[in-house]
Formats: sequence, structure tokens, C-alpha cells
Amino acid sequence: MKTFLTDQFGNAASTNHPYGWSADQAVKDAREQVAHLISCKPKEVIFTSGATESINLALLGSLKQLPPQKGHLITSNVEHSATLKVAEAAEKLGYQVTRLPANQYGQVSPEQVLEALRPETVVVSLIYANNEIGSINPITQVADVLKDKKVLFHVDASQAVGKIEINLQTIPIHLMSFSAHKIYGPKGIGALYVRSKNPRVRLKPLTFGSDQEMGLHPGTSNVPGIVALGKACELIKGQIENENSKLAAMRDHLWSELQSQIPTAQLNGHPTERLSNNLNFSMPDALPNVFWSSLDGLAVSSGSACATGSTKASHVLTSIGLDSQLSRSTVRIGVGRFNTQEEISTAIDILVRAYKKSSKI
Repeated sequence: MKTFLTDQFGNAASTNHPYGWSADQAVKDAREQVAHLISCKPKEVIFTSGATESINLALLGSLKQLPPQKGHLITSNVEHSATLKVAEAAEKLGYQVTRLPANQYGQVSPEQVLEALRPETVVVSLIYANNEIGSINPITQVADVLKDKKVLFHVDASQAVGKIEINLQTIPIHLMSFSAHKIYGPKGIGALYVRSKNPRVRLKPLTFGSDQEMGLHPGTSNVPGIVALGKACELIKGQIENENSKLAAMRDHLWSELQSQIPTAQLNGHPTERLSNNLNFSMPDALPNVFWSSLDGLAVSSGSACATGSTKASHVLTSIGLDSQLSRSTVRIGVGRFNTQEEISTAIDILVRAYKKSSKI
């Protein structure tokens, strides 16, 4: 990435000189690296500014194939705010939206999706792995029940790419969104997978300009970001199983120690069908304000980073049955590639001290 920030400033769309050729080749290489990670064709990878833009493009770009009142979107009540906000925008435009209720673990079943289908359904959009509670949806099974329904299936895979092996040659997904910064790339760059065959997916663009990214993301390409996303995909390819084992071991040790010292702690999300790096738990007897003010030195949250500053309880936690008080006494922790066992021990000490200080017992 540094090379294209400091030395090579060529525009990938400038094909009349070597500087542009170099940038263009770097974008092509990155497209191949991304495609290799998710097992698709390079031409099916559209670079965007991140998963939020990809979700907007996938859903609104699908719905706008039809006039309002004639298009229907199916999603769930535990999606990322990007999907939920797009659903709200679609409704304001006149499209119909069904939000499926997730179960106690934050998962949606294939049967629920089938029952919600209508003749006017255009697209189904589900999160692969929940960004707050880590639960993994049965995406392959949903894709299988939809493959003969002439309905597009979009997956928000922001949390899944790089943590779950995804083969788009075998899973009949039509559209998939993800971001670089979830796999140690920079913020502000992402991608949208758009199936090119069986069926070929066509989207209406949301922004207009030149022909970059098949006209779906027009404008000068973010070459440094694209190169970095490609490299991040290259680095994780073939390492997912090993990385998951390491992260799960740290996460499980963290949870085991917290359970032994915070006996009232209760796990949120599915106990086994969850991301290897995610831990989300609630403490019924903790005073939220005291607890959160006692976490100096620890970067954890109570909900989604995209809801920072909000005083409302997390919609994911309330959707799986937690009340407002318990939601505010909920901790969301993500362990990562560069965390050490020493840091895990430090985190345990900080969390336990904060709990004891805030406990109402």
C-alpha cells in the first residue's frame, strides 16, 4: 500500500502512460487476490468504499430493477445497521420490506425465508455472522432453498470473510458484501461480489460518472486501498483454520476465566455456531455506568461500533430478548491476530475488577 501512497501515483484509468499501466495492473492483481480468497472470478469483484456502500448497491441496485410497490425485500431484525437503514430507505421509496425475527441466538432459519417469499420478492439479505454476538447464520442452507426461486440472495459477509471458508463456486449466493478493515486492511475500502453467470446479476447504479468498476462504483479508483485489500486477502488465504484455532483458544480461555470469577455472566449468541474471535456476555447484577467507567486500558464495547454515541440499547440484544438494563450491562469482545496470552490475562483482570466494583451484590 505504501508504494502507491508515496511513489506510484498513477491513475488506474489512465492507459496512455506507464504510471497508469502500473496502477491498472496493481488493481487487476488485487482483484485476483480477492477473488482467490472467496473462490469467484476476478470480474465478479467490484471495489467499493466499504461494506456499507456494497450493501446499499446490492439491495437498492436490485430493487430498482422494478418500480416501487412491485418490489419486495426480505431481511432480518438482527442485521447490521447498514442493512436496516437501507431497508428503511427502500420502504420510503415505496418498496415492501419483511424483517424476519431471529431466534434466541440471533439466527434465521431457511424455513422462515421460504415462508416469507412473495411473487414480488426481489432480494433476500442476511448477515453471515453477526457483528455483535458472533452467531453464524445457516447461509449455505438458505442459499440452497432459494436457488430455484428466481430471487437474489445477498449476504453481508463483513464478519465472515477471512474467518469462515467461503467458496462462491459451490454456494449459490448472488451478491456478497465485505470490508478490508475486518481482515486487517485499511478502513474505507471494500468489495461487492456480483455473480456473472447462472444467473448473471444486473444492478442499477446508485452513483454516476465514468465506467470504473463496471459503472457501479464510478470515479478514480482508490489504488492504495485496493492494493491493501488484495494483500490482506492474500495473507489470510490458507491460514483461516490455523487462525481460528488460535483465536478460539484465547477466546475460550477468556470466557472460562470470566465465568469462574463472574458467576452471573451469561453468554449471548450461539454457544458453538459462532465466530472464533467473538465473545459477548451480559452481567445481570452489574451497574452499567460504574462498570464502563472502570475499564481503563481495555478497548471493548457494549454493541456495534457503528452505533457509537447512541443511548439506545443494541437492537441485536433486544431482538434476542435482553431488556434495556441488561443490554447496557453487556460486553462485546473481539480477540485478534496480534493479541497475546498476556493481553488476555490483563483483560481478564480489568474486567473482573470492573465487575466487582459495579456489582450490586
